[in-house]
Amino acid sequence: CARLETQDPILERLVTQGNKEYVQLFKKAATVMNEEGFDDIKALGCVRQAPGMDIHGRHVFLFFPANLPNKVKLERVIMYGIWLMHPVVVVQNQPYTAVWVCNNLESSQLGYFWFRRQYKMVPHEYRKNMRSLALVHPGLGVKFVLLLLSYMLKYNFWDKLVYADRIEFLDEVVDPKALDLPDDLYKYDKYLDYESQALAEQMKASGGFTEQSGLSAMCGMGGMGMGMGMNMGIGMGI
Repeated sequence: CARLETQDPILERLVTQGNKEYVQLFKKAATVMNEEGFDDIKALGCVRQAPGMDIHGRHVFLFFPANLPNKVKLERVIMYGIWLMHPVVVVQNQPYTAVWVCNNLESSQLGYFWFRRQYKMVPHEYRKNMRSLALVHPGLGVKFVLLLLSYMLKYNFWDKLVYADRIEFLDEVVDPKALDLPDDLYKYDKYLDYESQALAEQMKASGGFTEQSGLSAMCGMGGMGMGMGMNMGIGMGI
């Protein structure tokens, strides 16, 4: 079991820099690891480190918000994520890539206020060392949240952002085969291709758009898919 030293100069520095909440969560995570562990969170597969590196040799962390049950304790999920990433991002101060697989099929628990809190809570190293943020199947929900957060984000954040409307587009930052992605994501890729083609044919038949413009419009929507519906909340598609 991992053990937390009584005096940790890195944690002490983070407290002085205003990251007291982060340090508290890290210490709670250390206690959990020394006692019952995070097997319940690991089993969900909502946060994990990829077995391979990205195309630049950087660590890759994956996030699957769709795997979060309705009554999950989000604090435990955050603590596990901190415990997983802290050694690489803060202690070793190494660059990394984040891959966020958007949840387009149901309402999300993770809305604007949740993201704003996490952004403010984590140390500067998380923002500085994140060299790429790849959003897989980004829908309007996640794009809207990014728009709301734009006042907090530095200009270079947008240079790190990669919209992967299809899994194959991840190859800009990482080989998708190195991520061990679930088969359901590849099936969703095929669904989006079918949906794009159907919409393009409908537009062509109506005479309003050419096939090329119809496909381009659908790709721009990237991942709206079945989950948009009539009840799209602020957390939809995240």
